[in-house]
Amino acid sequence: MTSRRYARLQPRPYGRVARQLTDNPDWIPTITEGDSWFAFPGFLWRRNIIGHLQRTFRARMAMLLMSHNGDTVEKIMSRNEKRKLRYALKHRYGFRILLFSGGGNDIIDAMPEILRPKCPGVGWRSCINDDALAETIGSIRTGYESLLGLRDRHNPHCHIFTHAYDFPTVNGEPIRIFGKPVRRPPITTEFRRKGFKRPEDRRKIVRFVLAEFHAMLYELEMDALNPFTVVDTRGTLHPVHWQDEMHPSDRGFGLVARRIGRAIRKYFPQAIPRSRLDSY
Repeated sequence: MTSRRYARLQPRPYGRVARQLTDNPDWIPTITEGDSWFAFPGFLWRRNIIGHLQRTFRARMAMLLMSHNGDTVEKIMSRNEKRKLRYALKHRYGFRILLFSGGGNDIIDAMPEILRPKCPGVGWRSCINDDALAETIGSIRTGYESLLGLRDRHNPHCHIFTHAYDFPTVNGEPIRIFGKPVRRPPITTEFRRKGFKRPEDRRKIVRFVLAEFHAMLYELEMDALNPFTVVDTRGTLHPVHWQDEMHPSDRGFGLVARRIGRAIRKYFPQAIPRSRLDSY
């Protein structure tokens, strides 16, 4: 049996990686794991980050796609999902890159606890429950530490890249898939429920919470024993680049993907053509 025919008989999603590596032996075996910023459905008219890396920027990366919409770091590092990731890290393909997107849904889910009701004469800063925020960030950190530990034990040379999202516009737009609303705007809904009417208060709270998230990631990056890169994607997007409160537009996803692609190129110059990144 030829190697090409054998590769096409492999079960998905590993079969897809096998075919890519058979056809392109110089491509870099890559795991993608995370939330909707890596998995948001949309096909050609609204690509997520991974879609842009693959098609817009023509990444020379054989990608094992493990991301799912709505995933939290806690869920990804739960027993069953962690077992799948462990298997991937130990796989004979020798994955050299792990692209990870996680933490945003954990924060959204915890917003009812993080945000106190707005009272007259009380500034926005006093309306943040510091204990609840610290607990949420701490839980996310525990998940990332578990991820790093898993990589260190089973594939220490696999370079992990993650990102810091960006500051959402809190525009009140529901989440749509193929144009159909599937979820109410979660951030706006919670702000309204807690009595926050001023857009400036909402923006400051969102920025403060994301700053805490990024500070935690930065500490982990400084302490990591093996390659771990946090791409600071904050400030990449303008309001026009957001489709809803949680997801960028196609153009927005592309801008974030370009920044991540440039970070990847620093360590793996062959992974993505520079011309593609520079021309977007």
